[in-house]
Amino acid sequence: MAILRLVDKALSELRKRGVEAEVYVREIIDTDILALRNAIDRISRGSHIEMGLRIVIGKRVGVVGGMVTSEGDIVKLVDYGISITKTVKGNPDWKSLPRRLGKASVEAVYDKNVANPNLRNFIDNILYGFDYVKKLDKRAELSVASISFRILRRCIANTYGEKVFDEVTRVNAYVEVKARENGLESSFYDMYAAPTLTDFKLERMLSKATDIAVKTIKSKVLESGKYDVLLTGRVFASIINTVLVPAVCADQVQNKRSPLAGKIDQEIFSNRISVVDDGTAPNMFGSAHFDDEGIPMRQKVVFAKGVLKTFLYDTYTALKEGKESTANALRRAISAPPSPWATNFIVLPGNTEFEDMLREIKHGIVVYETIGEWLSSPVSGFVNAAVSVGAYVENGEIKFGVKGIVINGNIYEMLKEDIVLGKTLENYVNIYAPPIILRNIVIAGK
Repeated sequence: MAILRLVDKALSELRKRGVEAEVYVREIIDTDILALRNAIDRISRGSHIEMGLRIVIGKRVGVVGGMVTSEGDIVKLVDYGISITKTVKGNPDWKSLPRRLGKASVEAVYDKNVANPNLRNFIDNILYGFDYVKKLDKRAELSVASISFRILRRCIANTYGEKVFDEVTRVNAYVEVKARENGLESSFYDMYAAPTLTDFKLERMLSKATDIAVKTIKSKVLESGKYDVLLTGRVFASIINTVLVPAVCADQVQNKRSPLAGKIDQEIFSNRISVVDDGTAPNMFGSAHFDDEGIPMRQKVVFAKGVLKTFLYDTYTALKEGKESTANALRRAISAPPSPWATNFIVLPGNTEFEDMLREIKHGIVVYETIGEWLSSPVSGFVNAAVSVGAYVENGEIKFGVKGIVINGNIYEMLKEDIVLGKTLENYVNIYAPPIILRNIVIAGK
């Protein structure tokens, strides 16, 4: 493989210079289809290879990265990385680069139909989707449809003699439906993100988006007050991604930016809340053979019946506490050092169907989509999310759409109440959650 030769070249140059170092190379091959306004707008395919170096000189650690197209680029990157590292302030907490790299056994992370997609078939299906939505409801139209196919090849090696390689696929699909009636308008999107096409059903996505867009055309702003709130799985997952995941990452805990510091083995949530982080789960978006340091993926229990059991560690944060990495290292950019993050962060489901959950609401709202979660605070657990698509529910029946209201509250209080968990998981990229009923939530409206 081309990236293996590049890794070997980088290691050779680093050893010549007598430095301790880690090499991270990834090759990304993307194929994208975008459709707008009843027509295919763009079909594109591209690839690139990028390399990141983590260089250690004593207690000084430097990280550099960039695109590589030739061996000459590698020599320049090595020289630049060493020069940068020599200027970095020493870190007294630094222990070592990762050792004992390896690969976990993982199923359903590579799909030949994603690696070599039948573009004609997907184009035809997307174009069919424009007519399909109109047939579902004449007030609705498919405004955007896209699908992206990715091959991701990674190789991680270091000057200790360790090396691992893997290859996975990823598919992302997105549809947005707009609905209009008497000058009023609503829209809703659905998405699919997974390593394989096994569970991909375009008609199901279009039907869901159309149904919710149509039923929320005539939306109102509710009076401020306390309501029972039914969050869909995707909305619940997006809030978890913003507020809870950072709080269980060891770097945030060690930097005193998590309210969970010092609370291992303490009850944090209702005993109905159990969460695992599992990078080996079949056909989940964050699954792979190893993390971004080459540590084999594995499952770990983060919350067991509401009790906090572990934080998520990369090698650096783990060694600071005399522990082992939990295989949660993520490189957010090729030139950035790895840091802890979720692989597949999974809230274990309950056993209640969504329609039964809806019928349980006497006076409340169902939330299909939110925006503005970035205004929430993982440091305190405060949730602030604006409802962009929702509906008012009375005695188990949807009465009208709602929007322009804001959910406020603390996630640690929200999830200690008498919650109800649904049985079907939805994902917000690599965060998986079921629908949930939250009781007496403060809603800021008119």
